Amino acid sequence: ERICKIDFINNIALKIVMRSYKKADRVWTVSEASKQVLYDYGYKGEVDVVRNGTDYTYPDNPQELIQKVTLKHNIDLDNSVFIFVGRMAFYKNIKLIADACKILDDKNKKFTMIFVGGGFELDSFKNYVKGLQIKNRIIFTDNVNDRELIQGYFLTSDALVFPSTFDMASITKVEAAAHKKPSIVVNGSCSAEEVIDGENGYICEENAESVALKMLDVIENREKAKRLGENAYKTLYRTWDVLAIEVLEKYQKIIDKELLKKLVHDLGIRKNYSYHKLISKGNDL
Repeated sequence: ERICKIDFINNIALKIVMRSYKKADRVWTVSEASKQVLYDYGYKGEVDVVRNGTDYTYPDNPQELIQKVTLKHNIDLDNSVFIFVGRMAFYKNIKLIADACKILDDKNKKFTMIFVGGGFELDSFKNYVKGLQIKNRIIFTDNVNDRELIQGYFLTSDALVFPSTFDMASITKVEAAAHKKPSIVVNGSCSAEEVIDGENGYICEENAESVALKMLDVIENREKAKRLGENAYKTLYRTWDVLAIEVLEKYQKIIDKELLKKLVHDLGIRKNYSYHKLISKGNDL
């Protein structure tokens, strides 16, 4: 609906997409919210949630990577540093971040906000920030392809500010957790799943005042932010290697279940047989 405003075409497209889901033996998705979307669209089957991971690991040289960023942008680490990492698009609520920065700047709070990434609305967003007259608080990196430099941005920050309600399962929160940084996310958003406010992250409402309050909490309680970042590392960080094992186990369960169905059908085995008896029976074939 964000792209096409014609309901008739949207309904046809939805039916085509859901036809594929209904033909599947198993459906997986990346968040509880996206699972609910499938049900809202009319899917009736079972849906498993397998969350996203990252291939980032906490580096052996964090101070070196931090220095690389601070020298590049002349950042004063005596003040709090916030980052947003992702596409510069207004549907990701980046204006909320800028407006929150304006609120904090009006209160004479000292901080730096770094927007890491490019995007089709980057120039428009820069003009929006310019109009707020907080340019001295804001850094735009444009596109960054250097993975170590991206790690440096995460490590330099006190927290990730990610108020997007558009993303179904952004890996940015997981990447922040990989670097022991908490995230500020919007209540009810997919990004807020698994985040407990004040324990492994910050949950705000979808308005600039609420985002500013959470950023102020970080500014005034930097040790708390570090503790929440450590907790995020323990509870939100997962690698693709770990997820691959989880996925393999799920595949095995699906295969075993289909094997049991086939044994029951082909051998006429009573359905109250135990799993192990059925497998043993299959191994004797």
